[in-house]
Amino acid sequence: MSVEINLISAKDKTDAAFRPAVILFVLLLVLALLLTVLYASHIREETADKKEELDHLRADTAELENSLQDLQDGGVKELEEAEEELTANTVPHSPVLQELVRALPEESMLYSYDYSYPHRIDMKVVLFDIGDAAAYQHRLNAFSWTNDARLDYAEGEEPENVVTENDEETGLAAELETEAIETSRPLWFEDYLPHYFSSYTIELDTKMTNEELADGEIVDLPPDDDPGIADFNNDEETLNGETGEELADDD
Repeated sequence: MSVEINLISAKDKTDAAFRPAVILFVLLLVLALLLTVLYASHIREETADKKEELDHLRADTAELENSLQDLQDGGVKELEEAEEELTANTVPHSPVLQELVRALPEESMLYSYDYSYPHRIDMKVVLFDIGDAAAYQHRLNAFSWTNDARLDYAEGEEPENVVTENDEETGLAAELETEAIETSRPLWFEDYLPHYFSSYTIELDTKMTNEELADGEIVDLPPDDDPGIADFNNDEETLNGETGEELADDD
């Protein structure tokens, strides 16, 4: 009968079982250390990249701020220049309009006035006599602040929406007035019926206007006996006289 004899001591058996665990622990420790080093390196690289990107962003921000400041400075300068130009070319319309109305012939009326920056006025005038059309144009050209005054047209027109005395008595005048407001059409009364509608275009001398009209210095109108107006009136009388003689001869 064989007998097995174990000559390994208990301590050796314990060391033999503990050794693999120690080796595994050391390997895990080395792996953890290696991963930590790699992660730290990655963090450093990412931090460096972020820092570089931040530096670029700061540089771009500074450039944008400088550009914005330049634009603001330039914009303010351009705005100031535009304001100066606008102020220099703006026509003081109160005295201009006052003089345009003052120059109207008798029984005439200014019913449309449109100013176009910087030096143009378009206006429409109701006239009682066709001769007043040329006379008014002559007066407009006599102003020192007028470069040119043109008579665009002067035409006779039968007025619409005429309010008679009977309309006022029957209450129809109120209805006609309401209709005229809604349709933006003129409303005339029987006691004043215009015969001619005219349109004028005025080119202003803006420099002269600012210098002379800003302080209220208005150039006087030419008198009614001005040679230009007198010649026109004489021509008109001559024309009427010739026309009358011709009609008499025809009869």
